[in-house]
Amino acid sequence: MPPLSFEDIHVACLCGDNGNGKSALFDAITWALWGRSRAGKNRDDELIHLGQSEMQVELEFSSGERRYRVLRKHARKPSKARAGQTVLELQIASNGTFKSVSGNSIQETQQKIIDILNLDYETFKNSAFLRQGHSDEFSVKAPGERKEVLANILGLSHYEELESIAKERSANKKTEADRLQSGIIEIDLQLADRTTIKDEMVKIQSDIKQLEDKRKTEEATIENLNSQKTVLEIKGEQLLDIENRLDETKKELERLWAKAKEQQAKISQYEKTIVEKLDIEKRYLELTSVKKLDDELNRNLSRLLNLRERTAHLDDEIKKAVQAIIIEHKVTQDRFVQNEVKFATVANLEETLTQARKEVLELSKQEQVLSKKRKQIQQAASKISHLESTNIKLLEEIADLNEMLKLLTGDDVRCPLCLTELGTEGRRQLKAKLNSDLQQKEKIQLETTQEIDRSRTKLEALEKELAEWESDLNRERAERHSRVSIVGKELALARQAGQQMIQEKEKLEELEQCLAKKDYAIMEQRTMAELENEVQRLEYNKEEHEQLRQRLLELQKYEDLKRELDEAIRNIDLDKSILAEAKELISRQQVKMEADLKKQEKLVTELSSLPSLGEALAKAEEGLQVLLQNERSVRDNIAALQERLRQLSALETKKGEKSGQLQKSLIEESIYRELAEAFSKKGIQALLIEQALPEIEMEANRLLAKITDNRMSLKLESQRETKKGETIETLDIKIADELGTRNYEMYSGGEAFRIDLALRIALSMLLVRRAGASLPILIIDEGFGTQDSSAREKLIDAINSIQDDFEKIIIITHLEEMKDKFETLITVTKTADGSMISLS
Repeated sequence: MPPLSFEDIHVACLCGDNGNGKSALFDAITWALWGRSRAGKNRDDELIHLGQSEMQVELEFSSGERRYRVLRKHARKPSKARAGQTVLELQIASNGTFKSVSGNSIQETQQKIIDILNLDYETFKNSAFLRQGHSDEFSVKAPGERKEVLANILGLSHYEELESIAKERSANKKTEADRLQSGIIEIDLQLADRTTIKDEMVKIQSDIKQLEDKRKTEEATIENLNSQKTVLEIKGEQLLDIENRLDETKKELERLWAKAKEQQAKISQYEKTIVEKLDIEKRYLELTSVKKLDDELNRNLSRLLNLRERTAHLDDEIKKAVQAIIIEHKVTQDRFVQNEVKFATVANLEETLTQARKEVLELSKQEQVLSKKRKQIQQAASKISHLESTNIKLLEEIADLNEMLKLLTGDDVRCPLCLTELGTEGRRQLKAKLNSDLQQKEKIQLETTQEIDRSRTKLEALEKELAEWESDLNRERAERHSRVSIVGKELALARQAGQQMIQEKEKLEELEQCLAKKDYAIMEQRTMAELENEVQRLEYNKEEHEQLRQRLLELQKYEDLKRELDEAIRNIDLDKSILAEAKELISRQQVKMEADLKKQEKLVTELSSLPSLGEALAKAEEGLQVLLQNERSVRDNIAALQERLRQLSALETKKGEKSGQLQKSLIEESIYRELAEAFSKKGIQALLIEQALPEIEMEANRLLAKITDNRMSLKLESQRETKKGETIETLDIKIADELGTRNYEMYSGGEAFRIDLALRIALSMLLVRRAGASLPILIIDEGFGTQDSSAREKLIDAINSIQDDFEKIIIITHLEEMKDKFETLITVTKTADGSMISLS
């Protein structure tokens, strides 16, 4: 359906034949805003146009100063096991564009829309939207449900929330009061111990005084014993110092004796070495001469070995060069033979390539056959598409006829299109004609379906045959082209082999000449000759060198003897002086040791009384520790009692605080309990509904008076007495006319519709005035067929009289005579491409 703007429309008539999509327009609006429509809840798949897989509605509306856009999209479920998919997005206008303000889920976004509109679907359809065949939706509800609708219109759900909050807080305060009461009882039980604790503290303080006196006496005794012990301990430290000093003196004497002995031995060895001085110096001079000759021969030997190593390396390089030429000659010879064999195949390959190219050209005849078969398939597919389109239109017409026949199955004898009286014979004739049309269209639809099946079978056979032809042709084409490519590459390689044969033959001749003339490794051969001449010039004698090495080994010991001789001459006088000093130190240490031994003996005698003194002190300290432990235990007891008294004082203060809190909690619990009762349905909600009823009655009676010539009026009763004489909450509709006052349920037909219309318009006006909803709109879908022309005129006058109370009023009808009653017409026309809308 194309876009439709209601922006400049105030009162309009939406007209068109039945089945053209008039009601579907407002189904789109309610589905976009609330996801609900005539199809029912969770039946979105039924709203999708026949032959389509998805639907989408985009709706823009204003609320206050803000403009919003809702986009809702639904895709048909792919199978019974999987549900359809719905997308919902809410946008707000900002700086000329719309930006998304959707929630994290469809439910959250839906709640945002309801909050903006301040209106849910149930309230809208029971007040502002008089759907086709549902004008009595409010009137026929049970009294409790009527009150629920009024509560929603008046926005009383807020009081239910307040009632719930008040009940919760009352319960919390009751729990808090019980907890405080238990705490106070527990504190009273603990405060009962205060007198006993004070008596016990007096007794403990007397025990502390006695323990303090005993402790002071014992501390004086310990102090005296400690003084004596300190003096003896100082003398013990002196004895320890003397013993340590004696140990050090003994060690020093041992060291000095060992040093003196060592110096004496060294002096004796020096004297022995100095006696052999002349022989050692003579042999040392001979050793120096022999070492010089050996060094020179070693240098010649090293040079000789280096020359021989270089010669061997050069010989290896020359041999490698010869071997490389031989290998290259063998490889070149093999390549020459291979290229010779390849070149011999050129003539055969040229003939094979010419034949393969002819075979490729022969495939063009099969391409022409394939082209004819593709045209046949296109013609068959076009025919099937035309038949399917015809079949869809037949199915839609059959569905419309079935729907009309379904409307004729009830007891009502009115036309399902215009609601005029048909009579039994009129209904039979109409039903017979509809059945005849239905059978004819079903027969045509069956023949069309059978023709589609036959055409599809033929199309499938043609497609299968074409696929096989194309597969064979493609395979043959690929094989023949591949053969042309392969033979062409082989021919190019064979011709290239002929060129390479000439180059390889020239290279073979060059390699053979190089071997014959020894034209390889020229620098290596020249260097090797020079090295061999240098080896001959060295004149190295191996036997002479070996004899010299043997003599060097014999004289080697004189190198150490010469070093010992030099050391003896240099150090003998110094070591004699060190020996004399050591003997003098030994004498002084012996005198010092004798004096320390006398002091040691005297201190040992004085310290003999220390053990008995230590035992007496340990016994006295042990007694003092017992007294201190007893005193600490008693003081801990009195501290614990003092702490307990402080705790009891704190508890007494806490008791006072809890008593104040308890009183406050009891008062608040009582207040919240009273608030819960006030916010309940029997409290403020009932009072507000009671206050709203006169307004509804007044507006409904004003409309009833216009459309019934003041014959009828209604009254809404919110309470009634039971047979037991009790008063209960209700919402009954009482109707007064020239025959008296009766319940609404006693009316039917045109009278019931006029009552329903008056009530629903009154509810819509209440919704606009008092609930703060963002949709001040009234929609009346059909229902005028039950009224005669005079009644219709009065209904139109009544609607015009309330047009200033609504921003928009839309009347939906298929009656031609109604169109002339409104300045603005919105006409819905059904076409092959869907419903079209025109505005005039």
